[in-house]
Amino acid sequence: MAKLKAQQEKAEEDKKQLRLNLDDAENRVTKGEVMRRALEGDLQRMKLSLNDKETENQVRAGSIEGKGRILKTSAVHTLPRVQHRQYTPFPESNTGCLAMGSSESLFSQMSTHRMLRINLLVCVLL
Repeated sequence: MAKLKAQQEKAEEDKKQLRLNLDDAENRVTKGEVMRRALEGDLQRMKLSLNDKETENQVRAGSIEGKGRILKTSAVHTLPRVQHRQYTPFPESNTGCLAMGSSESLFSQMSTHRMLRINLLVCVLL
């Protein structure tokens, strides 16, 4: 009888230990589910953020392409006019700087050269 009672107590101890192990396992599963849901939320937020960034980049690319077309068109119209102008060295300078015809100012010459450089850069980028 004592042997049977000892077996029964051991079975009860094993049962308690199994319940504790089951509770621990269920707690780990619950924590894993909570973490999974949190990661899924993070993933959704990152996807939305990525979509927003892609849309923003597309809008910027469209704007850049539009500005590039405008600059390219401007270069096409400006280049022939600039090529027909006569450039002469400044008579009072030994620096070798060029001056435009008498009706054009130095500022206009610098602006034209700057615009040509910008237009050529845009053409290269396109």
